[in-house]
Amino acid sequence: MLNAGVVRPDDTGRTVDGFETTFAVNHLAHYLLLRLLLPALAEGAIVVLTTSGTHDPATRAGLAIPRHADAELLAHPDRAPSRDTGTSEAGERAYTASKLCVILTARSLFQRLDVQGRRISVVAYCPGQVFGTGLAKDLSFPLRMAWSLLGTPLLGWPLRRLNPYLNSRARAGDALADLALGRAARPNGQVYAALRRGKLTWPVPSEMARRSGLAQTLWEDSAQLVGLSE
Repeated sequence: MLNAGVVRPDDTGRTVDGFETTFAVNHLAHYLLLRLLLPALAEGAIVVLTTSGTHDPATRAGLAIPRHADAELLAHPDRAPSRDTGTSEAGERAYTASKLCVILTARSLFQRLDVQGRRISVVAYCPGQVFGTGLAKDLSFPLRMAWSLLGTPLLGWPLRRLNPYLNSRARAGDALADLALGRAARPNGQVYAALRRGKLTWPVPSEMARRSGLAQTLWEDSAQLVGLSE
């Protein structure tokens, strides 16, 4: 289960390797761990990567949508020709782009012959919007407070009744466990799962997330960034 995640107020954070922090945590770290563990995965193993429906403009999540999935530019956004420098929109776009990369990585992994030969199951899982978690710990104090309060039963339950994309922490965790333990029935060939109104669905991801060429390019470029050969 590759479930680590962060969202930041801008795109100015850098890791010790010099990569933009959100992209490094949400995509590159998972990609590297996945590549290192891949040879040791057992026959019929299950890989679940946590993504987000915010990658898709159709969800109308209110966050800035990805412009691209270019690994080099996402790792070094200061090199991008167009950038929302140091703004909350830049932070949002770094987050949604990293989650787009998660789905593209899952698709590339699923298409590998060695993965199919060992019957390894691959799922990119969107838990929906889950208030009350630690995801917002790097945001401003007002946003952290709102995130915490909206995760309480008093406010969370009515909101979840109105918005299909909102889910409780317990249900999001249960669905993740169901996927990881193979308890969730999956349509043949489907890689993207999304929790909607507390139930697992298998929607079509964004148009960009369905580009096979883009998925392969991201796989190869990510390998270069983390020092692995294809």
